[in-house]
Amino acid sequence: AFADFLPLAMKASSAQDAELNVLAELAVCILDSTAGHVEVYLGAKYKELEDEGTMAQNLVLLWYTPGHYQCLVNNDEAGSKVSMTYSGFKEVLTTNGVVYIETLE
Repeated sequence: AFADFLPLAMKASSAQDAELNVLAELAVCILDSTAGHVEVYLGAKYKELEDEGTMAQNLVLLWYTPGHYQCLVNNDEAGSKVSMTYSGFKEVLTTNGVVYIETLE
């Protein structure tokens, strides 16, 4: 179901659209518990971000189980956001042999 709306929502067809569309700056990674792989949706502007802190802030990790999505967070008292860029996350996936599928726009 996420493949139906995420690519369209994260697309920026012009410079004006990119300024208005904050989703275009996100990297959304959905860890699919049923299929055993990760589906990655990279916004049109994510790779153009220059600041590593912003890239880490704009990484969204979601765990999918049938009918339910959960945001993945750190196992700390605050349940804080995972601080990692997509590049770093992709390295973890590759190192551990996890298949990922990238969708660009």
